[in-house]
Amino acid sequence: MVEKSQTNRFDLVHIGPAIDIAQKKCQSKYKIYLNLTKETYPNQCNETAALGKAYDIITRQKIVALIGPACSDDVQVVGRLAAHLGIPLLTGLGDVINDDRSAYNTLIRTSYDLRDKARAILAFMAHHNWYHFGLIYRYQDIYYSTLAEELLQRNHNEYKNFRCTCKESYNRDHNKTILTNLRLIMDRMRSCARIIVIIGGEKEVRNMMLIAYSMNMTNGDYAFIYTELIEKEAIGNTSWAGGNESKEIKEKLKYAYQSLLILSLNQPPGEHYKNFSDQVKYLSLKEYNYKYNEQMVNYFTASFHDSVLLLCKSLRENQPKFFHYHSTKTSIKDIRKMILKSMKNVTFSGISGNVTIDLDGDRIADYALLDQTDPETGLFEVALRYYGATQTYETIKQIHWPNGLVPKDIPKCGFDGAICKRITFLGITIVTIVTVLFLSILLVVFILRKIKYKFALANMSWKIRWDEIEQINLERSNYDFDHKEDIGESDSIKIVMDSVVTGMYKGNQVVIKKLRTTKFDLSKEMLIEVKIMREISHDNLTRFFGICTENCLAIVTEYCSKGSLRGLLANSSLNLDWIFRCSIINDIISGMTHLHNSEHCYHGRLHSNNCLIDSRFCVKISDFGLRQLKNDNDLGLIYSCQSIDNLTDNLHLKLSRKCQQNCLKEEHNENLLYYAPEFFQPCKCKKNHLDSYCLQTNSGSQKGDSYSFGIILQEIILRKEPFYPHQKHMHLSEIIKRSKFENLRPSVPIDACVPELYSLMVSCWTTNPEDRPDFYQIKCEMKNLMKTLNINNNLSINSTLTENLLIRMEQYAIDLEMIVRQRTNQLAEEKKKTEELLYQILPKPVADQLKRGKMFEPNFFDSVTIFFSDIVGFTHLSSNSTPMQVVDFLNDLYTFFDSIISDYDVYKVETIGDSYMVVSGLPEKNGIEHARQICRMALKILEMMPSFVIKHRPEEKLKLRIGINTGSCCAGCVGNIRPRFCLFGDAVNTASRMESNGEPLKIHVSSSTKSVLELFGTFILEPRGEIFIKGKGKMLTYWLLGEK
Repeated sequence: MVEKSQTNRFDLVHIGPAIDIAQKKCQSKYKIYLNLTKETYPNQCNETAALGKAYDIITRQKIVALIGPACSDDVQVVGRLAAHLGIPLLTGLGDVINDDRSAYNTLIRTSYDLRDKARAILAFMAHHNWYHFGLIYRYQDIYYSTLAEELLQRNHNEYKNFRCTCKESYNRDHNKTILTNLRLIMDRMRSCARIIVIIGGEKEVRNMMLIAYSMNMTNGDYAFIYTELIEKEAIGNTSWAGGNESKEIKEKLKYAYQSLLILSLNQPPGEHYKNFSDQVKYLSLKEYNYKYNEQMVNYFTASFHDSVLLLCKSLRENQPKFFHYHSTKTSIKDIRKMILKSMKNVTFSGISGNVTIDLDGDRIADYALLDQTDPETGLFEVALRYYGATQTYETIKQIHWPNGLVPKDIPKCGFDGAICKRITFLGITIVTIVTVLFLSILLVVFILRKIKYKFALANMSWKIRWDEIEQINLERSNYDFDHKEDIGESDSIKIVMDSVVTGMYKGNQVVIKKLRTTKFDLSKEMLIEVKIMREISHDNLTRFFGICTENCLAIVTEYCSKGSLRGLLANSSLNLDWIFRCSIINDIISGMTHLHNSEHCYHGRLHSNNCLIDSRFCVKISDFGLRQLKNDNDLGLIYSCQSIDNLTDNLHLKLSRKCQQNCLKEEHNENLLYYAPEFFQPCKCKKNHLDSYCLQTNSGSQKGDSYSFGIILQEIILRKEPFYPHQKHMHLSEIIKRSKFENLRPSVPIDACVPELYSLMVSCWTTNPEDRPDFYQIKCEMKNLMKTLNINNNLSINSTLTENLLIRMEQYAIDLEMIVRQRTNQLAEEKKKTEELLYQILPKPVADQLKRGKMFEPNFFDSVTIFFSDIVGFTHLSSNSTPMQVVDFLNDLYTFFDSIISDYDVYKVETIGDSYMVVSGLPEKNGIEHARQICRMALKILEMMPSFVIKHRPEEKLKLRIGINTGSCCAGCVGNIRPRFCLFGDAVNTASRMESNGEPLKIHVSSSTKSVLELFGTFILEPRGEIFIKGKGKMLTYWLLGEK
């Protein structure tokens, strides 16, 4: 490389110290001593000198790699020579290559290349959702022109969703004077791009940003991206404050640079880089007599350091191969190939960060995006880092945008505003027509709804004639009403206080509630209330059928056969558990929640008499609505206005024109106890008097209903009358007065229910209406309360008692099914374990027949291979060991064997003492494969024997004797108790003789086995010769040595 240059910062005095530091690290970290030979040429980059020096080194010494040069042009000429000779060339520069990269197949670049930098520019733009950009670059400059070409090339090939909307170039002469009209370029850019990438020098960027400022392009609508090589040279305010301009111009530049983003190579932060920089400066002064002018050594100096580390890493990894090649006298070219291969597609940690080299030998570099984060100081700092190898981002600081918003790559109205100008008269006409049409539709919908509403009001289907109601009669019930009375004696039928008037209306059993008044004003307000009553529908609200307006006024509603809640609670024969009571409470809450969310808004007369129970024990709330027609002062008992006219002929009661009334005075109406205290006020007349306090005319609200609900909770908890026990010793009027002024409430023991329910009841009857919960809050608290009572969560808060019981039974059935399924799965698992154990004892076909209760028929197999093995010296080993040690030793050995034979198509027959017997070819035939399977298994056992250790005698090595024979045999299951699968035949005896006449750590095979193995042509056998075999005479046998 260049020895010392006035114009080039990448010479020996700058880079040499970094290489020296890396050389020492190679010794300490990789135990590699590098024999570095330095060749330099003076003054400046010189392609001829670089090529000559490289040639001198190559011809003079057997080198494994070249490091350098530090000039792009010099790298190209030396790179071609190195590629021709197959020598790895490592450099920390070489960013520009004019030719195809494949021509430099031995070049390793540890800094970056321009393709990688182009990808980084697009990656930063993609991070901000910028996919349309304009490009300005310096023409006839090898670096800037190549980078621009790479950016456009990546745009066309790899990143096809990007689009360069306009491209401009400029020239300058040898004196660095700009020859192109930059204002004209910026004017063109303004009409075709909002994101502008500038690839040029710092001086040109300053001029362009001043022009952009004068053209109002730095107000936040545009973003400019400028590429700088070294991060440290972009940090600070040198980017805009380093020129010779006046203070006024610099202030304009400072403002304009708020729209500029600077992209540079990422310099790793931290103390380790600073220490490295200080060490380089120290060595440069000491060894090279050069004093560094830079505050921090640059990225490329660190890259040369990392290139040396990469070389040492490769040498260390291939060091064992070098010795092998040295022994085989392999050429230096092969060694270079190994080194080169291990330096590609690799990642390691260097001074310049995590270094990732791709398959071409180029570093995938990391980049930083700098921004003027503080507009007051104008300092540029790193805002975003991009890691090329992982394609991830790290936000360091928030980018400051001039108008607070990220610029858009395509403006709403287009680059020249033409899109917005296209809104013609036709467009305005269309918008106007659509608007008018929309308003017309709204008007029509409104009118139709108004007409529909009027038709609904005019619908008189709610009017019921008396003759439409059939089977009018009195029924005994536990209904209790606002007033208790008897009909006069002259009417022949006496209606007692616990009777109700019922009938059949259109197939539905109904209750007829007679009103005292005979006056019925069919006003608009009344029609609205009737419409609301007809439209409301809920499972916990009684259904409204209509009103009888002829002669006597009466309201016809749904009949509930189980009477009122008050009567249900008073029935001591019923055992109401807390599930039952919670179901009742939930029904009331559900009905009131729906009522409060409807047009009724509130009930106003809620008490336990108005909570009715149907045949499914579902609570239905009644007596709501129709406030214009009835109020608490006018509401009478459900009874009939009657005459005894043709009673025997019609079999039902007819209501007379003359209505008889016998109202109970309010002093004895305990339903008044359910009204909230705020509804009582001083009376100025004696009518409706209660010690000078009476109900307001409009005595109802949602918070008042919450108070009434609290009193009902007291009844449900205690199953006593309201305001228990005060009714026993206080007059009704006194209770009402004290409840208003002395905060008198029912006396409920705190342990009468769960604390949560007690707290809910108390909160409902608090004096201040605003402190009372609404029914939505009550519903939520009731859900939590049911969990406290351990009531199944599957029970719906909106379900009746009967439905909840059914749900519980269904859940029980589901749980039972799950238990049965679990037990079945456990049984199946145990059965599977039993079968697996049985298959380990007997072959599967044998075991399956025995499971079916059948005996296994013996089978003849014409060709199988049998394996026997025993332990040499087992008797001596047993005599010197305890019985437990012998058992543990054999268990370990046979477990070891079992793990090996599981990989082969063999069947373990049995173990007798130290003898181990295996067969292949039965119970399922496998052709001639049985011989190969047994022999491979035997070879594997011998191969693994050295790894087996006898626990109680670890110093003693186990010796095995193996015998193998191939022939025919008979196999069958013997015995009923503990049946055994046994083999019979001469082949079994011969295999046993092969083992007993064998030698330690050898595999002794018969000639029949050898004949089958020869068919495969892969096994290595050695003749043993003829030997005498007991019971067989002389036999020719063989040693099995291995397999090719």
